[in-house]
Amino acid sequence: MGCCVSSASKTEKKLKEGEYELLLLGISGSGKSTIFKTLRQIEGEEVIDPRMVVQATWVIRKALLEFMTRLIIKSQSLYEQDKEKNANCLLDTTTETNAHRQCVMNISESSFGENVEQSEEDLTALGNALAYLWKLSSIQETFAKRVQFENEPNIEYLFERATDIMHPKYFAINEDILKSRIRTTGTKKKKAV
Repeated sequence: MGCCVSSASKTEKKLKEGEYELLLLGISGSGKSTIFKTLRQIEGEEVIDPRMVVQATWVIRKALLEFMTRLIIKSQSLYEQDKEKNANCLLDTTTETNAHRQCVMNISESSFGENVEQSEEDLTALGNALAYLWKLSSIQETFAKRVQFENEPNIEYLFERATDIMHPKYFAINEDILKSRIRTTGTKKKKAV
């Protein structure tokens, strides 16, 4: 990520003593918006506009579902690539594991999101399935090899909170928002002291 600091803007407007304009440049997902969210949190402000909390809630939920789906699929493909080396990545076939895996895969294959009606039972079942699968050693082994196929920062934190996040009455809290990737676009202005 790059950073440019200027004591005067292009239009040469006068800035107060000790005031600077800061331009953060970087690729998608490099943390530019997170810096501003963190500044707002430090100053006791809302990290995200309250009107955007519902959207952030569904972005976080969808990220958990999509990442677990990739872990399930990758656990099988890693095993098939090298059965000896990746034997510990293969999911067990107990009835309980199969039921939770099927829950995740069924919801993953259907529409899931803010504008799709999800029953409270489905959300609760999904939260329980994500929490159960996350604790499996085979999923943890597959996750440890994620650099080979995916890197989603802070996803461990979100999986530890899966049952809370999928609870029908859950709304994203500041910590969840800071630790998740919520796509932002546009220009942000923030006065910092």
